[in-house]
Amino acid sequence: MEYVSQRSNNHKTSAIHMPMPRRPADTYEPSARVPMNFRVTRELRARLEQAADASGRSLMAEAEFRLSQSFAAEDQLGGPRAAPFFRSLSEEVTAYYGDDSWLRDPVKFEVVRSHIVNRLNATRIIPPAEGLGQMADMALNAFIDTRDPRCLDDARWYIAAPGFPAELREKALATIAEIESEPEAFRNRRITIQ
Repeated sequence: MEYVSQRSNNHKTSAIHMPMPRRPADTYEPSARVPMNFRVTRELRARLEQAADASGRSLMAEAEFRLSQSFAAEDQLGGPRAAPFFRSLSEEVTAYYGDDSWLRDPVKFEVVRSHIVNRLNATRIIPPAEGLGQMADMALNAFIDTRDPRCLDDARWYIAAPGFPAELREKALATIAEIESEPEAFRNRRITIQ
């Protein structure tokens, strides 16, 4: 591509613009460093410089390390969709108690557990209609195995969900009532309400 630049009104120069040759992207080594330029605030730069000095890394190596750590932390929390949910739970618990004392106090622990269950229930994904019966079966069988009453709550939730077969709803609720009245009669049995 040829272009002409005007340096003054009377003086013209011309030059041929030659792009720098580049290697195809697939020939780079996966661990090879590639350039990346971005701007940060003075405060962030100062923090990065302090961290780099403390770790013995260069400023750019420290920035790369910090970026990779943020992705690793996100991955540990289940990925980019799950991480914000779990971070918000952590922030709520910390705001409420201020520390991890809830892990040592049974009453506080139960409050946190209940809050987490409520948040999960509020964001619960309704399975497709054809999967609701199977999910109710799983919850009922989990109750038989564990005697955890929350499993029955889960079963009721699936049974009440839109799309649960209306013809099975009455049978399913009757099965729950039967299990609650005589849980021992269902020991070592598998429930199928579909």
